[in-house]
This record gives sequence, C-alpha cells and structure tokens, in this order.
Amino acid sequence: MTEFLMYLTNGVVIGVINAISAIGVSLIVGIMKVVNFAHGELYIFAGYFSYHLSVSLGLPPVVAMIAAVGFVFLFGLLMERTLIRPTYGDEMYSLIITFVLSIVLQNLALLIFGPYPNKPPNLVSGATNLFGLFHYGNQRLASFFISIGILLFIFYLLRKTWFGKSIRAISQDRQMSSLMGVDHLRMNMYSFGLGAALAGAAGVILAPIFPVTPTGSSSISLTAFVVVVLGGMGSLKGCLVGGLVLGVIENLGKRVDKVIIGGGMAFTFLKAKGMEIGNSLVENDMLDFAKGIEEHAFSRGVKFYLPVDCVVAASLEPGAETKIVPVQEIPKGWYGLDIGPASVRLFTEAVQNAKTILWNGPMGMFEIDAFARGTLSIAHAVANAYALTIVGGGETAMAVHRAGESDNISFISTGGGAALELLEGKQLPGLAALPDRVD
Repeated sequence: MTEFLMYLTNGVVIGVINAISAIGVSLIVGIMKVVNFAHGELYIFAGYFSYHLSVSLGLPPVVAMIAAVGFVFLFGLLMERTLIRPTYGDEMYSLIITFVLSIVLQNLALLIFGPYPNKPPNLVSGATNLFGLFHYGNQRLASFFISIGILLFIFYLLRKTWFGKSIRAISQDRQMSSLMGVDHLRMNMYSFGLGAALAGAAGVILAPIFPVTPTGSSSISLTAFVVVVLGGMGSLKGCLVGGLVLGVIENLGKRVDKVIIGGGMAFTFLKAKGMEIGNSLVENDMLDFAKGIEEHAFSRGVKFYLPVDCVVAASLEPGAETKIVPVQEIPKGWYGLDIGPASVRLFTEAVQNAKTILWNGPMGMFEIDAFARGTLSIAHAVANAYALTIVGGGETAMAVHRAGESDNISFISTGGGAALELLEGKQLPGLAALPDRVD
C-alpha cells in the first residue's frame, strides 16, 4: 500500500506539471490552428537557461527560473511574428516550419549545451513525511505547489480577463470576434508566446527533478500532445485531468516489471542497437523511438527482453533455405521470420512467475509451419503460467487457437489495437454506442 501511494503521489505531481505544458499546446492549436512541433525544444531550452543562469551566473534558482520562462516567452513572440504569421491560411506550411525549427533547435542545443544532461539546483532540500507512511522530496512538493499556482493563474487569465475572453471569442467564432473589435494578429502573437512560456515553465519546474537533455524534446512534445488528446482540445480542465491521468498511469506503470518484444517489432529494436538484421522487417523511422523505449524501461527498473536468436530464411519463397542464428549473426540479405529455441527458453522463463500477462502480436510468421514453432511455444508458456492471461489481436488469437490453448487463456480479444486502447482508458466507439442498460 505504501508503495502504491508513493507512485500515486508522484504521478499526481508529474501530471500537474504535464498539464501546464499541455495547456500551452492546446492554446496554440485551439486559437491559431497551428501544431507546434518545436514545443519540446522550448521546454528543453528553458531548462538549460535556468541551469546556466543559476550555476554559471550565480542567480538565485527562483530568479533563474523566471528569467528562463521570460526568455522563452519573448522567443515565442518572435517565432510567431517571423515564422508562423506568414503561414496563416496554410496549415501544411506551418507544420513544416515548426518541424524544421524543431530539428534546428535540437541541434543548436547540442552545439551550445553539449549532449550531457544538466540539472538546475533544487529550490528546497530535504524531504517531508507524507501520510505518516513515506518520505517525499521537498523539491517535488515545491514543484507541485508552483505548478498549482501557475494553473490557477492561467485559469484566471483565460476565464476572467479581457485577454482570455478575446481568445475564447476567437476560438469560437473568428469572424464574429473580428467584428467585435478583437485584433486577431495581436492575439495570435500573445497566444503563441503564452503557449511557449507554458512549455518553458514546465521545463524549469521539472528540470531539477529530471535533468534536461537536447535529445529529450520528442518525448516531451509527445506527452503534451497525448495529454491534449486525452483531455480534449481547448479544454483547460481536460488538460489538467489528462495530465493527471497520464502521470498516474506512467508512475503506476512501474508495477510492470517485464516487457518482451518479439516478432517483426524486435528487429527495429535490434537495429536501433546497431545490429545487422539483413532484410528483416524494420521501421527505420522508429529507431530513435525504440531506443528511447528501452532506455525508459531501463531507467524504471523494468526488465526488457529481446530475442537472442532467430530463424532466418534466404528468401520468402516456399522451400527457401532456413537456419537458426544468434541475432548478432543474421546474414546480409536474409530474413528473420521467427524466434529461435534460446529465445523461446528465455521468454518462457520470463513469464513463468508472472501474475498478469498481456500478449499482443505473434513471434513470427506463424502462418507458415517452418516459422510457427516460436509463436506456438510462447502460446503454451502463456497458457500454462499461473497468471491472469490476456491475449489481444486476431493473429495472436489465431496462434493461441492453433496451439490448442484457447480454453486456457483468461480473456481473448480479436481487436489488438482496440484492446490496448481500452487498457489506456480510451473510449471505444463500439462500447460507447451500447445503451447504458438493457430493458
């Protein structure tokens, strides 16, 4: 129970900070219809500026934080005036501009600050005993209360002031608001600046907890966009709720202690580690993402399993030559089509003591007998585990049925993607269409 409360508390703290960044995204998209791909980079720059102002120049941490946010706000105004404004009316151009800017800023951060993470000084030190159960860092508590203060200010600004009323008027009816005398160009500029400042605020608040790195911007932007999607575009309360939900889920996700990657997906992770994978299935645009997932799992103490050997074929033609090789020795031009016996043994041992198993996706081209052994072996291992077993996806369900283990699985869903979305807490249209009760 103590561990659960600690994770829950941490999730709430991180979630509130995520909400600040997400409101910045929602503000820009809702008012300006612009998706700012450089949102994460603004977060990173604010964190770095806060670090250098406090460490290199010796400014008090609070002053450094305020100055960093102010700089990002001014930079946001400049971005809107020089880069975004000329693209109004063409959303594709604004997407391209912010995407290019994201790349430029990320490389600029690498050039200026170097590849190493930096952590600004803590505002406060020590820890506080919460609920009489565990000690929680005062810096995280300070970050939480600062975030609450910022959120209250933003709610007041957007709900009670002329600025906020003008912004809401633009978002609801741009033409009517113009007739009422609202200066769209000026509101757009201030909205973009405020959105940038909120990204910066999240950056300076979280940097003492999670050191900033130039390459960490993608995950920051993704988190903000996910929160906006969860909470609803243009909804301040939704961003807060979405941030809290995501923060709690991420931290309670620490209770996941093992992740097994097999099938075609495994080769993307193997290539991300620099291995030769021949002509095996790979998503080259997801290599950095795959590397980030593995690093994220490692940082949380989650055991991450990849195949150690695989069954390869010289071609995809029937009767082609096959052999079993270590994953480090896949021949050039060959195809990895199934996990090998060593991987089967490794994965089987990994699931033996599990309490809950979620399986989505086969281990190879099990439709062809020569490459079915790995998938069928894992089906037997999952079915024989003393655990709650959940299988998602039509192909995985077919594999379990082929292995004769359907009756030994706790729950089987043919909707793989839908099953994962349901576990994420998303509303499924099919379920939403059902009546609340049956007469």
